[in-house]
Amino acid sequence: MAKVNVSSQTSTERSKALKAAMKGVIIKVGGKSSFLQQPTIKVALKNYNSYVRQYRYQREKEGNQLVVTFDEDKINKLLVQANLPIWGSLRPQVLLWVVNEQGLSRTILSDSTPSDLPELVAQFSQTRGLPIIMPLMDLTDATQISVSDLWGRFSQPINTASSRYIPEAIVIIRISNSSLIPETESEVDCELLCQQENFAVDWSFISDSNQFDNIDSERNQEFGLKYQGVDKAKLLKQVLGDITDSIYKRYALSTTTSNEFIIDVANI
Repeated sequence: MAKVNVSSQTSTERSKALKAAMKGVIIKVGGKSSFLQQPTIKVALKNYNSYVRQYRYQREKEGNQLVVTFDEDKINKLLVQANLPIWGSLRPQVLLWVVNEQGLSRTILSDSTPSDLPELVAQFSQTRGLPIIMPLMDLTDATQISVSDLWGRFSQPINTASSRYIPEAIVIIRISNSSLIPETESEVDCELLCQQENFAVDWSFISDSNQFDNIDSERNQEFGLKYQGVDKAKLLKQVLGDITDSIYKRYALSTTTSNEFIIDVANI
């Protein structure tokens, strides 16, 4: 199922929305937006109606939406035909720790922080089909972890504080308008460019949840690129996309090879 904002219920608007909805479903099932450029997928998008099971309109606070349900078997067969991996419905739960630095002040964001960023994370989670949760930052969290632990990306206190959420992956995102921006840039006389606030965002990913109690768990961290720009929300979306692609590589099932797994069941 996919939801697309629409401005009207005309046939032209509906056609655009149905095609956009199918693109969203392919990204959600396949896991990567680059799949839309695959020739077989491009052809299928021109015939989007043959993949639609039903659609309806609904009103939300954001405006009118077209809610579309697609034929799951046909979408899966399309990815198989295109020799693309399928990201199954069992996806890892990701715990996202976000530290927002404004000048000399650093704060840990929770899912209830009065900011657009937690809402952006929730929307991204729904669109890409990746279960992302943010910490409560209640008394329990506050006594187990500090801002400096997260900013320094010290895995042991992070793992301890994260364990209550039983995540399968932990991600730390740092957003800054000061210390993460190179000094050479801040010292340059940038005239008009300096009238806009500049941000830098980076991330690290603890890839093996089975090693949370391992003193050497720093070895299991993957560090992403650092991005800079004037749009904090756009930078966060870019980082979340990179994180999703990284997780996708570990969990997506290839449609061209035999997939065998060893399952370890404990604590029953």
